[in-house]
Amino acid sequence: VALILTFWVVISVLHRRANRRLADQVNTRLALRSAQDQYQGLVESAHDLVWQVDQEGRWTYLNRAARKIYGADPEALLGQVALDHADPAHLENDVRAFGEIHHGSDLRNHETVHTTVEGERRHLSFSARPLRGPSGEVIGAQGTARDITHQVAAREALEEVARKNSLVRSLINGSEDLIYFKDGEGVYQGCNWRFADSPGRTEEEVAGRTDAELVDSTRAASYRKSDIEALTSWDPVRYEEWVVDHEGNRRLWETVKTVFRHVEGDHLGLLGVVRDVTERKEAEERMRVLAEQAERATRMKSAFLANMSHEIRTPMNGVLGMTEILLDTELSKEQRTSLQIIQSSGESLLGVLNDILDISKIEAGHMELEEVSFDLHEQILGAVALFSHSAVEKGSELVVDLKLEVPQGVVGDPTRLRQIFSNLVGNAVKFTQEGEILVSVTWEGGDLDHARVKFSVRDTGVGIPAEKLQSIFQEFTQADSSTTREYGGTGLGLTISRHLVSLMGGDLEVESVEGQGSEFFFTLDFPIDENFAPRAEPEAGVDLSGTRALIVDDLETNRRIFREFLEGAGATVHSTESARDALRLLKTVQAAEPFDIVLLDLLMPGRDGFQLAEDIRLDPQLRDLPIMILTSSNRPGDRRLAGRLRINGFLQKPVSRADLLRGIQDVLDDVGALRTSPVAPGPKGEMEGPCAAEDVTKDPLQGMEILVAEDNLVNQQVALGLLSRWGCKVTLVGNGIEALASLETSVPDLILMDVQMPEMDGLETTKRIREDSRFASVPILALTAHVLPEERQACEKVGMNDYVPKPFKPGELKERVLFWAREKQRPLESPPSQGDDRGPKEASDPVESPMTADPSEDPPV
Repeated sequence: VALILTFWVVISVLHRRANRRLADQVNTRLALRSAQDQYQGLVESAHDLVWQVDQEGRWTYLNRAARKIYGADPEALLGQVALDHADPAHLENDVRAFGEIHHGSDLRNHETVHTTVEGERRHLSFSARPLRGPSGEVIGAQGTARDITHQVAAREALEEVARKNSLVRSLINGSEDLIYFKDGEGVYQGCNWRFADSPGRTEEEVAGRTDAELVDSTRAASYRKSDIEALTSWDPVRYEEWVVDHEGNRRLWETVKTVFRHVEGDHLGLLGVVRDVTERKEAEERMRVLAEQAERATRMKSAFLANMSHEIRTPMNGVLGMTEILLDTELSKEQRTSLQIIQSSGESLLGVLNDILDISKIEAGHMELEEVSFDLHEQILGAVALFSHSAVEKGSELVVDLKLEVPQGVVGDPTRLRQIFSNLVGNAVKFTQEGEILVSVTWEGGDLDHARVKFSVRDTGVGIPAEKLQSIFQEFTQADSSTTREYGGTGLGLTISRHLVSLMGGDLEVESVEGQGSEFFFTLDFPIDENFAPRAEPEAGVDLSGTRALIVDDLETNRRIFREFLEGAGATVHSTESARDALRLLKTVQAAEPFDIVLLDLLMPGRDGFQLAEDIRLDPQLRDLPIMILTSSNRPGDRRLAGRLRINGFLQKPVSRADLLRGIQDVLDDVGALRTSPVAPGPKGEMEGPCAAEDVTKDPLQGMEILVAEDNLVNQQVALGLLSRWGCKVTLVGNGIEALASLETSVPDLILMDVQMPEMDGLETTKRIREDSRFASVPILALTAHVLPEERQACEKVGMNDYVPKPFKPGELKERVLFWAREKQRPLESPPSQGDDRGPKEASDPVESPMTADPSEDPPV
């Protein structure tokens, strides 16, 4: 029993011990499983990638972080070679690093770049160790990988900031300016070494201090006041101050304070830049003194030029005026030649004087443009007409092709536009010995408010070598040094013209072929004056429908232009280039289809216009055919001979469309009214009839009463001679007081007023005349040797109607007097620019044909 009890006790103890051991094992296994589950949960929920690869580098395990890093489920990535996702640029380095693991080494924080399944680059940091088998051999690797893409970007940004800060610091310290930073309380946060060195301190000694600790109390208070001003207004604050630096030098500082906001928040700071402007101020002061001296010199030069211009123009007016009068008297051949040389030399001197005045204004920057309304057509025709006779004398003909679509009323500077054309046409006439000079004005586009107009002057002259095309626009330069000797001129005309065109918004260009001619052209934009009303519209209502006209002109361009004019008014036009062909055509068709009018060019090779007109008047079938002469000539006696041949109309080229159409209409109307008058040949073949010679040669100014106020005796004689020659009744007075006294006894049709006179000048005299309503309609024209713009403005201000600078050509003076004589019946208006209106067309001065006229019968013109 004892043994059994003992055995039972032992068995019970062993059983209980076994049960406890089994329970412990179960508990241990449960705890292990729980720990494994917890570990697995931790691994799967980790933000870092946990991975294992086999010996071939293929993934055998990946936690859920693989989706975030590689963009794919872990199951889809298992079996793939890990290094297949390495960026090509980092692959070699990855192979080397992971190769060390297979040799038993650990890998710590290896940075590389892998790509996701969609190709996105990720910066990763790998840590790993070898995975060993039971025998200790390496059978793979396991480890973690962290996505450090954002950290790398932040690090690179910090490196860039550091680099930039270093660059900024280098720039700040390398600046010549004194630069500092303050916070909103006025405490210095930093500065460059130049700012610290100015009071003899280091950058460390400045940082953390205020102005009160660095400068005296007065300056510190001033600085703080400007700080607050900048901080409250947010506008840069700028001021200058004289300071004495630590070396004892007195310097002028210019300070600019600018507000900035710190990145951390709303805390404000100040950036101050201090610049030493002592040398600049000294230079500015020197420049100011020099500018004053230059301005004073310019004023003195302008005054000198103005005075010299006046003093030269006054006697020049006498020289040219009396020469013109003498040329219309009976002279021997030698006397006439000498006077013509005097006239030509005087005009050349006047041209030089005008060019020098203009170029001096250009150099001084005082060339200004007017903005007034004017008639563009009249300006062009008026400028060109002055050179028509000169072109004929040189052996060429001047033609104007002004297209109808070009607007008349525009806004700009008519005087300067006229000057440009005078220079260009004058040059063309000078260098063209034969052929033609064509002035073209065409519409290039625009709208209801603006017109773009192209101007061109083309000649058949000597031309310009290609290498000289640009140099001709330089001052005192011509294409060839021999040109000045052969043709004369200062070489300033083209320079002035190009500058004026540039001021108007265009560019003067030139095309030329040496020996074949040149073309100068430019394009300008003009505002259109909607309220512009031409003073006269001669072509209004002109209808030539059913009219048959014959044009006889040796120049094809003239025939084309006149044909366009007439066909535009409804006429049927035939043309021929010679008198012989014209006479043959007239005799052939006149009986069946008679012409209503013949337009004859006066100067043609072979038989000229007068000879053709004489042939027509001597032919019984043609003798009553209306004839109109169109001529570029200005020969004495031509008008008288036209009267003897019963020429029905006489127009000076270049002729406008309006003048031509109205002239033709007037001729047709007159002929229709006089068809019943008998016409019979007079003695010696002269024709007598309704169109008497005196009707053609009568001057339109005949009997006009003109008061001339002029103190210079020579100029008085010039005015008296010219005006008397045109049939005017002239009253001469020597000053303004005498002019006012003369007005008390009679009211003239027009007053020519010199500006500078003793006792009472022309401006004061005009002012008093305008104060009297009795003389409100009397035109007053200024005659003065002053040509500066302010002189013109002064004349307009007191009420003068026009401005004619001395010395003037007789034709120009007559043109202005004639215009204002016809305007007298209208209310007085703002004066047009010089040469702005040529007035209604009139026959030009009587000219005489040396071929057919008898000089002994010609009275003085």
